[in-house]
Amino acid sequence: CKAVGAVMEHLEERNEMSETPLIREAADGNAKNVLLLLEAGADVDSQQMNNIGFTALNQAAYFGHPQCIMHLLKFRAEVDSLDSYGGTPLVAAALNGEAECVQALLDASADVNHATTN
Repeated sequence: CKAVGAVMEHLEERNEMSETPLIREAADGNAKNVLLLLEAGADVDSQQMNNIGFTALNQAAYFGHPQCIMHLLKFRAEVDSLDSYGGTPLVAAALNGEAECVQALLDASADVNHATTN
């Protein structure tokens, strides 16, 4: 199907902030689109190629989107993925007071003892 081919072609295309569609949708909290992108084969652990290095899971945790977190974890996102500063999604969620996200990450065995590099 041409539509599927068009979607597959753009799964890893990056915007001006070096975000893939999955990273952008996770940051925006669009859980339905996150799931669709994952089902289409988007790289669940792709990182922004800039000085931040966030993954979709980092973004979902940082901006407080627990449903996105659940979808990403279902597709085996690295729960302790590191951003360019050595922070994990758990650190991002905790620093922003995102209790529901913190709990989702803890339920997925996020490492509470992971030290950041900064």
